[in-house]
Amino acid sequence: MAVTNKVQRMRYLRKARRIYENPACMDEIPSLSVNRKNRIFFSGCKNGSVSSGTPAIDELEQKDEIKQADELLERKFHFLGHSFDFRGGDIQWDLDPVTGKPWPDIFSFDIAFRGPQRLSDIKLPWELAKMQHLFLLGKAHYYTGDQRYASEILHQIDSWIHANPPFKGIHWISALEVGMRVNAFIMVYPFIRDLIQPLLLKQYLNSIYLQARFIEDNLSESRFPNNHLIGEAFTLVLAGLFLKSPSSDQWYRKGLKILSEQVSRQV
Repeated sequence: MAVTNKVQRMRYLRKARRIYENPACMDEIPSLSVNRKNRIFFSGCKNGSVSSGTPAIDELEQKDEIKQADELLERKFHFLGHSFDFRGGDIQWDLDPVTGKPWPDIFSFDIAFRGPQRLSDIKLPWELAKMQHLFLLGKAHYYTGDQRYASEILHQIDSWIHANPPFKGIHWISALEVGMRVNAFIMVYPFIRDLIQPLLLKQYLNSIYLQARFIEDNLSESRFPNNHLIGEAFTLVLAGLFLKSPSSDQWYRKGLKILSEQVSRQV
């Protein structure tokens, strides 16, 4: 349930700050796994990884997507009329491409991301960290069989997780942005399933779990909800189907309830 009551919200923020200051304060994460009963994540797959059962794609479209994926291998990104170029180094997830400066690496809810005190347009690093480009790398891996593309997916997931612990920095502010990233993490699973090592698999599943919990606690519920709530609810449904955890059924039911209510109100 979203933390909307003022007293509950204050308690939530105090707990979040404690976790930011001392990660050991975080509640223990339960044992997690991928819920293989939900075949949506394995359709068109053989033994859980992408197979030739996937529909054919136009050759010119394939070439164009592989070309785009090659730029991603070089860690060159183009979003919203701006470019990020991390060639020769790791991705700086909090970098503002306009000023060339990083956003504050502090408690997420202390960051001024609106108004005159903000560094710049936060949508730019948020767009990068949505990680929707990972699926393009996965498609290039499928087209070519070249493991460099899948390895880059794994590298970027690992990089983001380690650079962005819960409640630290700009990527733990907006539930919708968190949700877009969770969607990306989940949808590339068939491409990385056979390559991901046990330690990173655990960190990957833990990250999905923590981000889904963040969404549940920070839903855009208000008197006049907007499309943010629909996006967040969709992610709860997706995470509930994908992850085998004590919270999965709750996420699924909560997300489905919100979607059922909001379709009639907003669509």
